[in-house]
Amino acid sequence: MSDARALKTHANDLMKWGDDDDCAWIDRGNFGLQMPIPSFVTLVDALIVVPPQPAWTAGRNGATDAGSSIYWTYSREGGLHLAATPGFMSTASGDGGFTMTVDPSGEWKLHFDGTNKTIGSEHDDDAPTGVPLPPAGNAVVTIPGTGAASYNASAGHLTVNGGLGWDTISGGVGDYMIGGAGTLGGGLAGRGNCAVYSSSSASILVDMENGFGYGGNAEGNVYVNINQVRGSLGANVLIGNSHGSDLKSGGNNSVLISTGGNAGFEMRPDGRGNVLVSTIGADRVVFDPTHGWKLGYDNLMLGFNIGHGDTLDLRMLLDGTAIKQASGPNIVSNFHTSLASGYNAATGTGDISAYLAIDDRADGSHVIFSPTGNVAAGGTDILSLSMVHGITTQSLNAAHALMV
Repeated sequence: MSDARALKTHANDLMKWGDDDDCAWIDRGNFGLQMPIPSFVTLVDALIVVPPQPAWTAGRNGATDAGSSIYWTYSREGGLHLAATPGFMSTASGDGGFTMTVDPSGEWKLHFDGTNKTIGSEHDDDAPTGVPLPPAGNAVVTIPGTGAASYNASAGHLTVNGGLGWDTISGGVGDYMIGGAGTLGGGLAGRGNCAVYSSSSASILVDMENGFGYGGNAEGNVYVNINQVRGSLGANVLIGNSHGSDLKSGGNNSVLISTGGNAGFEMRPDGRGNVLVSTIGADRVVFDPTHGWKLGYDNLMLGFNIGHGDTLDLRMLLDGTAIKQASGPNIVSNFHTSLASGYNAATGTGDISAYLAIDDRADGSHVIFSPTGNVAAGGTDILSLSMVHGITTQSLNAAHALMV
Protein backbone atom coordinates (compact mmCIF):
# COMPACT_ATOMS: atom_id res chain seq x y z
CA MET A 1 0.00 0.00 0.00
CA SER A 2 1.34 3.48 -0.88
CA ASP A 3 2.11 5.98 1.90
CA ALA A 4 -0.75 8.19 0.69
CA ARG A 5 -3.24 5.32 0.72
CA ALA A 6 -2.03 4.18 4.14
CA LEU A 7 -2.52 7.68 5.54
CA LYS A 8 -5.96 7.90 3.94
CA THR A 9 -6.95 4.55 5.47
CA HIS A 10 -5.78 5.74 8.91
CA ALA A 11 -7.72 8.99 8.49
CA ASN A 12 -10.90 7.12 7.59
CA ASP A 13 -10.54 5.11 10.80
CA LEU A 14 -10.58 8.39 12.76
CA MET A 15 -13.20 10.25 10.77
CA LYS A 16 -16.97 10.14 11.01
CA TRP A 17 -18.85 10.90 7.81
CA GLY A 18 -22.35 12.30 7.46
CA ASP A 19 -25.16 11.12 5.21
CA ASP A 20 -24.81 14.18 3.01
CA ASP A 21 -22.01 13.56 0.50
CA ASP A 22 -21.26 17.27 0.50
CA CYS A 23 -20.89 17.49 4.25
CA ALA A 24 -18.30 15.74 6.39
CA TRP A 25 -17.16 16.28 9.90
CA ILE A 26 -14.67 14.77 12.29
CA ASP A 27 -16.06 13.22 15.43
CA ARG A 28 -15.15 15.58 18.26
CA GLY A 29 -14.74 12.61 20.58
CA ASN A 30 -11.59 11.77 18.63
CA PHE A 31 -10.33 15.29 18.50
CA GLY A 32 -8.74 18.24 20.21
CA LEU A 33 -8.33 17.77 23.93
CA GLN A 34 -9.01 14.03 23.76
CA MET A 35 -6.76 12.97 20.87
CA PRO A 36 -3.09 12.13 21.53
CA ILE A 37 -0.81 14.51 19.66
CA PRO A 38 0.95 11.76 17.60
CA SER A 39 -2.43 10.53 16.33
CA PHE A 40 -3.46 14.08 15.46
CA VAL A 41 -0.21 14.64 13.56
CA THR A 42 -0.84 11.46 11.54
CA LEU A 43 -4.36 12.61 10.73
CA VAL A 44 -3.19 16.05 9.58
CA ASP A 45 -0.61 14.37 7.34
CA ALA A 46 -3.40 12.24 5.85
CA LEU A 47 -5.62 15.23 5.12
CA ILE A 48 -2.73 17.11 3.50
CA VAL A 49 -1.85 14.17 1.23
CA VAL A 50 -5.42 13.19 0.34
CA PRO A 51 -7.93 15.96 1.15
CA PRO A 52 -11.16 14.13 2.08
CA GLN A 53 -13.78 16.75 1.20
CA PRO A 54 -13.92 20.43 0.18
CA ALA A 55 -15.52 21.08 3.58
CA TRP A 56 -12.27 20.32 5.42
CA THR A 57 -8.73 21.62 5.23
CA ALA A 58 -5.59 20.89 7.22
CA GLY A 59 -2.04 22.13 7.56
CA ARG A 60 1.15 22.40 9.57
CA ASN A 61 3.69 25.17 10.05
CA GLY A 62 6.50 23.43 8.17
CA ALA A 63 7.05 21.61 4.90
CA THR A 64 7.60 18.28 6.70
CA ASP A 65 6.79 16.74 10.07
CA ALA A 66 10.42 17.15 11.09
CA GLY A 67 10.21 20.87 10.41
CA SER A 68 6.78 21.41 12.00
CA SER A 69 5.65 22.16 15.54
CA ILE A 70 2.00 23.15 14.91
CA TYR A 71 -0.66 21.01 13.22
CA TRP A 72 -4.27 21.95 12.55
CA THR A 73 -7.54 21.00 10.86
CA TYR A 74 -10.42 23.34 10.09
CA SER A 75 -14.00 23.37 8.84
CA ARG A 76 -16.60 26.12 8.95
CA GLU A 77 -18.96 23.85 10.87
CA GLY A 78 -16.47 22.24 13.24
CA GLY A 79 -14.02 25.12 13.73
CA LEU A 80 -10.30 24.78 14.38
CA HIS A 81 -8.50 21.86 16.02
CA LEU A 82 -4.83 22.54 16.73
CA ALA A 83 -1.95 20.67 18.32
CA ALA A 84 1.47 22.05 19.25
CA THR A 85 4.04 19.31 19.75
CA PRO A 86 6.03 18.84 22.97
CA GLY A 87 8.87 21.36 23.08
CA PHE A 88 6.98 23.90 21.00
CA MET A 89 7.71 26.34 23.80
CA SER A 90 9.63 26.36 27.05
CA THR A 91 7.14 26.72 29.90
CA ALA A 92 6.45 25.58 33.43
CA SER A 93 3.01 24.46 32.22
CA GLY A 94 3.78 20.95 31.00
CA ASP A 95 6.14 19.75 28.28
CA GLY A 96 5.67 22.74 25.98
CA GLY A 97 2.97 21.13 23.86
CA PHE A 98 -0.78 21.59 23.91
CA THR A 99 -4.02 20.74 22.13
CA MET A 100 -6.71 23.27 21.37
CA THR A 101 -10.22 23.53 19.94
CA VAL A 102 -11.81 26.76 18.68
CA ASP A 103 -15.55 26.74 17.99
CA PRO A 104 -16.98 28.84 15.13
CA SER A 105 -18.70 30.88 17.87
CA GLY A 106 -15.30 32.00 19.15
CA GLU A 107 -15.41 29.85 22.28
CA TRP A 108 -12.20 27.90 22.83
CA LYS A 109 -10.40 25.54 25.15
CA LEU A 110 -6.72 24.61 25.43
CA HIS A 111 -5.07 21.78 27.38
CA PHE A 112 -1.37 21.81 28.24
CA ASP A 113 0.23 18.47 27.39
CA GLY A 114 1.59 16.57 30.39
CA THR A 115 -0.53 18.47 32.94
CA ASN A 116 -4.08 18.78 34.23
CA LYS A 117 -4.10 22.45 33.28
CA THR A 118 -6.83 23.67 30.92
CA ILE A 119 -7.53 27.26 29.92
CA GLY A 120 -10.22 28.70 27.71
CA SER A 121 -12.75 31.37 26.93
CA GLU A 122 -14.93 30.34 29.88
CA HIS A 123 -12.27 29.81 32.54
CA ASP A 124 -8.67 29.30 33.48
CA ASP A 125 -8.47 26.33 35.85
CA ASP A 126 -5.33 27.56 37.60
CA ALA A 127 -6.11 31.26 37.69
CA PRO A 128 -7.58 33.02 40.73
CA THR A 129 -10.88 34.82 40.39
CA GLY A 130 -10.30 38.29 38.98
CA VAL A 131 -6.97 39.87 38.12
CA PRO A 132 -4.07 38.53 40.21
CA LEU A 133 -1.92 40.94 42.17
CA PRO A 134 1.56 41.81 40.85
CA PRO A 135 4.31 39.51 42.16
CA ALA A 136 5.80 40.88 45.36
CA GLY A 137 9.35 40.31 44.11
CA ASN A 138 8.98 42.33 40.90
CA ALA A 139 10.67 45.70 40.57
CA VAL A 140 8.09 48.42 39.85
CA VAL A 141 8.44 50.82 36.92
CA THR A 142 6.06 53.66 36.05
CA ILE A 143 6.04 55.07 32.53
CA PRO A 144 5.87 58.89 32.61
CA GLY A 145 4.06 61.18 30.20
CA THR A 146 0.64 61.52 28.58
CA GLY A 147 1.33 60.46 25.00
CA ALA A 148 2.55 57.33 23.29
CA ALA A 149 5.43 55.72 25.15
CA SER A 150 7.61 52.64 24.89
CA TYR A 151 9.38 50.70 27.61
CA ASN A 152 11.79 47.79 27.34
CA ALA A 153 10.91 45.31 30.09
CA SER A 154 12.58 42.35 28.41
CA ALA A 155 15.01 41.96 31.35
CA GLY A 156 12.03 40.39 33.09
CA HIS A 157 10.35 40.29 36.52
CA LEU A 158 9.11 43.86 36.27
CA THR A 159 5.74 45.36 37.10
CA VAL A 160 5.19 48.06 34.50
CA ASN A 161 2.59 50.75 35.23
CA GLY A 162 1.53 52.48 32.04
CA GLY A 163 1.32 56.21 31.71
CA LEU A 164 -1.60 58.42 30.74
CA GLY A 165 -1.23 57.63 27.04
CA TRP A 166 -0.90 54.35 25.19
CA ASP A 167 2.07 52.14 25.85
CA THR A 168 4.23 49.66 23.97
CA ILE A 169 5.95 47.30 26.39
CA SER A 170 8.64 44.82 25.35
CA GLY A 171 7.97 41.83 27.55
CA GLY A 172 10.31 39.63 29.57
CA VAL A 173 9.84 36.56 31.76
CA GLY A 174 7.67 37.23 34.81
CA ASP A 175 6.51 40.71 33.72
CA TYR A 176 3.22 42.17 34.93
CA MET A 177 2.04 44.73 32.36
CA ILE A 178 -0.54 47.41 33.10
CA GLY A 179 -1.43 49.38 29.98
CA GLY A 180 -1.74 53.15 29.94
CA ALA A 181 -4.99 54.96 30.69
CA GLY A 182 -5.09 56.89 27.43
CA THR A 183 -5.76 53.97 25.12
CA LEU A 184 -8.71 54.02 22.75
CA GLY A 185 -8.70 50.25 22.64
CA GLY A 186 -6.96 49.19 19.46
CA GLY A 187 -8.67 48.30 16.20
CA LEU A 188 -10.26 51.08 14.19
CA ALA A 189 -11.07 52.94 17.43
CA GLY A 190 -7.49 54.08 17.76
CA ARG A 191 -4.16 53.16 19.27
CA GLY A 192 -3.97 50.65 22.08
CA ASN A 193 -1.53 49.25 24.59
CA CYS A 194 0.74 46.62 23.06
CA ALA A 195 2.84 43.79 24.49
CA VAL A 196 5.76 43.15 22.13
CA TYR A 197 8.09 40.12 22.00
CA SER A 198 10.35 41.03 19.09
CA SER A 199 13.43 40.54 21.26
CA SER A 200 12.57 36.87 21.80
CA SER A 201 13.40 34.14 19.28
CA ALA A 202 11.56 31.46 21.28
CA SER A 203 7.94 30.55 20.55
CA ILE A 204 5.21 31.94 22.79
CA LEU A 205 1.54 31.39 23.56
CA VAL A 206 -0.51 34.44 24.51
CA ASP A 207 -4.01 34.22 25.99
CA MET A 208 -5.52 37.69 25.76
CA GLU A 209 -8.89 36.48 27.06
CA ASN A 210 -7.61 35.55 30.51
CA GLY A 211 -4.55 37.80 30.38
CA PHE A 212 -1.64 35.37 30.61
CA GLY A 213 1.48 34.55 28.60
CA TYR A 214 3.45 31.32 28.27
CA GLY A 215 6.83 30.35 26.82
CA GLY A 216 9.84 32.44 25.79
CA ASN A 217 9.82 36.00 27.07
CA ALA A 218 6.06 35.71 27.66
CA GLU A 219 6.46 33.03 30.36
CA GLY A 220 4.66 34.12 33.50
CA ASN A 221 3.39 37.38 31.99
CA VAL A 222 0.13 38.97 33.14
CA TYR A 223 -1.73 41.52 30.99
CA VAL A 224 -3.97 44.25 32.40
CA ASN A 225 -5.53 46.71 29.94
CA ILE A 226 -3.41 45.34 27.10
CA ASN A 227 -5.29 45.03 23.82
CA GLN A 228 -2.52 44.41 21.29
CA VAL A 229 0.21 41.78 21.10
CA ARG A 230 3.09 41.22 18.72
CA GLY A 231 4.66 37.77 18.80
CA SER A 232 8.27 36.69 18.97
CA LEU A 233 10.49 35.94 15.99
CA GLY A 234 9.61 32.25 16.40
CA ALA A 235 6.35 30.47 15.62
CA ASN A 236 3.63 31.67 18.01
CA VAL A 237 0.01 31.07 18.91
CA LEU A 238 -1.78 34.32 19.78
CA ILE A 239 -5.38 34.16 21.04
CA GLY A 240 -7.44 37.33 21.09
CA ASN A 241 -9.91 38.66 23.63
CA SER A 242 -13.61 38.12 22.91
CA HIS A 243 -14.04 41.92 22.92
CA GLY A 244 -11.30 42.26 20.30
CA SER A 245 -7.51 42.36 20.19
CA ASP A 246 -4.94 43.47 17.65
CA LEU A 247 -2.86 40.37 16.83
CA LYS A 248 0.51 40.71 15.08
CA SER A 249 2.47 37.56 14.29
CA GLY A 250 5.96 38.98 14.84
CA GLY A 251 7.45 36.59 12.29
CA ASN A 252 6.77 33.44 10.31
CA ASN A 253 4.63 30.33 10.82
CA SER A 254 2.39 31.61 13.61
CA VAL A 255 -1.33 31.14 14.26
CA LEU A 256 -3.44 34.20 15.11
CA ILE A 257 -6.90 33.43 16.51
CA SER A 258 -9.52 36.15 16.66
CA THR A 259 -12.42 35.28 18.99
CA GLY A 260 -14.55 38.44 18.70
CA GLY A 261 -14.69 42.19 18.42
CA ASN A 262 -16.67 44.43 16.09
CA ALA A 263 -14.33 47.36 15.53
CA GLY A 264 -12.00 46.09 12.82
CA PHE A 265 -9.39 44.65 15.14
CA GLU A 266 -6.13 43.91 13.41
CA MET A 267 -4.74 40.57 12.25
CA ARG A 268 -1.27 41.25 10.88
CA PRO A 269 1.03 38.64 9.32
CA ASP A 270 4.57 39.92 9.91
CA GLY A 271 6.16 37.33 7.66
CA ARG A 272 5.18 34.21 5.75
CA GLY A 273 3.42 30.93 6.53
CA ASN A 274 1.09 32.49 9.10
CA VAL A 275 -2.47 31.25 9.62
CA LEU A 276 -5.12 33.84 10.52
CA VAL A 277 -8.27 32.38 12.10
CA SER A 278 -11.44 34.49 12.17
CA THR A 279 -14.54 33.40 14.09
CA ILE A 280 -17.31 35.94 14.77
CA GLY A 281 -15.45 39.24 14.88
CA ALA A 282 -15.12 41.93 12.23
CA ASP A 283 -11.44 41.30 11.57
CA ARG A 284 -9.12 43.52 9.55
CA VAL A 285 -6.20 41.86 7.77
CA VAL A 286 -3.33 44.36 7.62
CA PHE A 287 -0.45 44.10 5.14
CA ASP A 288 2.38 46.13 6.66
CA PRO A 289 5.69 46.19 4.74
CA THR A 290 7.36 48.07 7.61
CA HIS A 291 7.02 45.10 10.00
CA GLY A 292 8.45 42.09 8.22
CA TRP A 293 5.82 41.42 5.55
CA LYS A 294 7.17 41.23 1.98
CA LEU A 295 5.48 40.99 -1.38
CA GLY A 296 5.71 37.33 -2.32
CA TYR A 297 5.14 35.97 1.18
CA ASP A 298 2.34 33.42 1.44
CA ASN A 299 -0.18 33.53 4.29
CA LEU A 300 -3.50 31.79 4.87
CA MET A 301 -6.80 32.91 6.38
CA LEU A 302 -9.47 30.59 7.76
CA GLY A 303 -13.01 31.85 8.32
CA PHE A 304 -12.94 35.03 6.20
CA ASN A 305 -16.54 36.26 6.10
CA ILE A 306 -17.77 39.48 4.52
CA GLY A 307 -21.01 39.10 6.45
CA HIS A 308 -19.10 39.41 9.74
CA GLY A 309 -17.43 42.61 8.55
CA ASP A 310 -14.01 41.12 7.75
CA THR A 311 -11.87 43.44 5.63
CA LEU A 312 -8.58 43.50 3.74
CA ASP A 313 -6.58 46.61 4.66
CA LEU A 314 -4.37 47.47 1.68
CA ARG A 315 -3.64 51.06 2.64
CA MET A 316 0.07 50.60 3.39
CA LEU A 317 0.52 48.78 0.09
CA LEU A 318 -1.05 51.62 -1.88
CA ASP A 319 -0.06 54.82 -0.05
CA GLY A 320 3.50 55.11 -1.35
CA THR A 321 5.19 53.15 1.44
CA ALA A 322 8.20 51.25 0.11
CA ILE A 323 7.23 47.61 -0.30
CA LYS A 324 9.95 45.04 0.24
CA GLN A 325 9.79 42.03 -2.04
CA ALA A 326 10.68 38.43 -1.25
CA SER A 327 12.72 38.53 -4.43
CA GLY A 328 13.76 41.78 -6.05
CA PRO A 329 14.17 45.44 -5.14
CA ASN A 330 11.74 47.55 -3.17
CA ILE A 331 8.73 48.78 -5.10
CA VAL A 332 6.32 51.68 -4.55
CA SER A 333 2.70 51.72 -5.65
CA ASN A 334 1.43 54.47 -7.94
CA PHE A 335 -2.22 54.02 -6.85
CA HIS A 336 -2.49 57.53 -5.36
CA THR A 337 -0.75 59.30 -8.24
CA SER A 338 -1.83 60.57 -11.63
CA LEU A 339 0.16 57.70 -13.15
CA ALA A 340 -2.21 55.17 -11.62
CA SER A 341 -3.91 52.62 -13.84
CA GLY A 342 -7.48 53.80 -14.40
CA TYR A 343 -6.75 57.11 -12.66
CA ASN A 344 -9.81 59.02 -11.47
CA ALA A 345 -9.15 62.72 -10.92
CA ALA A 346 -12.18 63.03 -8.65
CA THR A 347 -10.84 60.49 -6.15
CA GLY A 348 -7.15 60.94 -6.87
CA THR A 349 -6.69 57.19 -7.10
CA GLY A 350 -6.49 54.43 -9.65
CA ASP A 351 -9.02 51.69 -10.35
CA ILE A 352 -8.62 49.12 -7.55
CA SER A 353 -9.57 46.35 -10.01
CA ALA A 354 -6.27 46.98 -11.81
CA TYR A 355 -4.36 46.44 -8.56
CA LEU A 356 -6.29 43.61 -6.94
CA ALA A 357 -7.83 40.44 -8.33
CA ILE A 358 -9.41 37.34 -6.81
CA ASP A 359 -8.37 33.99 -8.25
CA ASP A 360 -11.01 31.40 -7.33
CA ARG A 361 -9.33 27.99 -7.05
CA ALA A 362 -10.33 24.60 -5.68
CA ASP A 363 -8.92 25.40 -2.23
CA GLY A 364 -10.49 28.86 -2.01
CA SER A 365 -9.99 32.44 -3.16
CA HIS A 366 -6.48 33.76 -3.61
CA VAL A 367 -5.89 37.51 -3.30
CA ILE A 368 -3.62 38.69 -6.12
CA PHE A 369 -1.96 42.11 -5.90
CA SER A 370 0.04 44.35 -8.23
CA PRO A 371 1.53 47.58 -6.79
CA THR A 372 1.66 49.20 -10.23
CA GLY A 373 -1.80 48.32 -11.51
CA ASN A 374 -0.82 45.42 -13.78
CA VAL A 375 -2.70 42.64 -12.02
CA ALA A 376 -4.25 41.46 -15.29
CA ALA A 377 -0.77 40.73 -16.64
CA GLY A 378 0.22 38.86 -13.49
CA GLY A 379 0.25 39.92 -9.89
CA THR A 380 1.47 38.27 -6.68
CA ASP A 381 -0.55 36.02 -4.36
CA ILE A 382 -0.63 37.79 -0.98
CA LEU A 383 -3.30 35.82 0.91
CA SER A 384 -5.25 32.59 0.51
CA LEU A 385 -8.83 32.77 1.77
CA SER A 386 -9.34 29.08 2.41
CA MET A 387 -12.72 27.58 1.46
CA VAL A 388 -14.07 30.97 0.31
CA HIS A 389 -15.59 31.03 -3.17
CA GLY A 390 -17.61 33.36 -5.36
CA ILE A 391 -16.10 36.70 -4.35
CA THR A 392 -14.56 39.30 -6.65
CA THR A 393 -12.73 42.58 -6.25
CA GLN A 394 -15.97 44.31 -7.18
CA SER A 395 -18.04 42.43 -4.59
CA LEU A 396 -15.45 43.08 -1.88
CA ASN A 397 -15.39 46.77 -2.75
CA ALA A 398 -19.19 47.00 -2.81
CA ALA A 399 -19.34 45.37 0.63
CA HIS A 400 -16.76 47.85 2.01
CA ALA A 401 -14.44 44.89 2.63
CA LEU A 402 -11.46 46.67 1.04
CA MET A 403 -9.57 49.51 2.68
CA VAL A 404 -7.55 51.46 0.11
